[in-house]
Amino acid sequence: SSSEQLSELLRDRLDVGFVHTPRVPQGFEQILVASQPLVACLPASHPLAAEALVGLEALVGQDLVVVSRTVSPDYNERILQLCEQSGWMPPVVHELRHWLSVVSLVSQGLGVALVPQALAQSAMAGAVFVPLREVDVRYDTRCLWRSDRDQTALRDFVQAVQVDAGRGR
Repeated sequence: SSSEQLSELLRDRLDVGFVHTPRVPQGFEQILVASQPLVACLPASHPLAAEALVGLEALVGQDLVVVSRTVSPDYNERILQLCEQSGWMPPVVHELRHWLSVVSLVSQGLGVALVPQALAQSAMAGAVFVPLREVDVRYDTRCLWRSDRDQTALRDFVQAVQVDAGRGR
């Protein structure tokens, strides 16, 4: 998880990490590797599953499945803030360690979720992914490493990530 990687980076037990947080500690450099919007993940049987776009206000009253605060505190907090701003204080019925577990529970009809768009590629039966109307929260992936490191292998790796990240945007 991002929090585990940050902890290991800070302890010098990891040279490079790929994290999902905008909170980068001092002394670290970063490359934005990917950025994607959040989308609504709904059970296929949900009344909004066939919509082209869904507003958060349409999800008021629904049970919410989220990634755990301990695994991804930034996105857990951002998702709950988005819901609150739209007038929806959802009951969080499940907090899970992995995004695919979130999608799996939604596919079984155990709630709805706001997830990174890339999860739509999971093609999990029973789950539908609908873009959100008027919500521009991005799920960013950053490559992090200590600024003061002078290791050839790390430098070469970071350069390869920069090249690849440049192609993806």
